Amino acid sequence: MKINTYIITGFLGSGKTTLLNELIKLIPEQVGIIENEFGKINIDSSLIEKKYDQLFELTNGCLCCSLNGELVTTLHEIIKSEAPIKNLFIETT
Repeated sequence: MKINTYIITGFLGSGKTTLLNELIKLIPEQVGIIENEFGKINIDSSLIEKKYDQLFELTNGCLCCSLNGELVTTLHEIIKSEAPIKNLFIETT
């Protein structure tokens, strides 16, 4: 199964969530989102427009600093899911 994967990264306040919202308007079919948050409260997921099939939240820290298996587990969930995803967006912290 082929999944188009887009990684959105940038500094805090650089417009990652705004860009993500624009991209899911352009690529609306079978969208999955992995939202990576650093803090205990996930603010960005409430700012994402509800035009996706699946949303996964990773809250254990930065993807690039510490891969603790949560990302790999989430990717396995996506692959095994009965709701197919063609386009996966990963928004990092």
